[in-house]
Amino acid sequence: MILPRRHHDLTTASRAEPEPRLPQNDRSAWISQSLLDEHRRVWSAIYQRGVSTEEAIEIIMNIRRFAQAVLASLREGATS
Repeated sequence: MILPRRHHDLTTASRAEPEPRLPQNDRSAWISQSLLDEHRRVWSAIYQRGVSTEEAIEIIMNIRRFAQAVLASLREGATS
């Protein structure tokens, strides 16, 4: 779970340099650089601080797991 940082972290995070791009083999093959960049942009605005690459990957993976759970539940309901 990702929690908002303390106030002093908010001011330093906004001035941080962009994180380097991760090589494709360091994350799931289906997470493109553009998906990662978009999630960092969106979640940084929501959290009002810079979101790291690792945080963005965790968010993306959590959304995927949630979607898989919902789909599995819907499939079970359809067969019952």
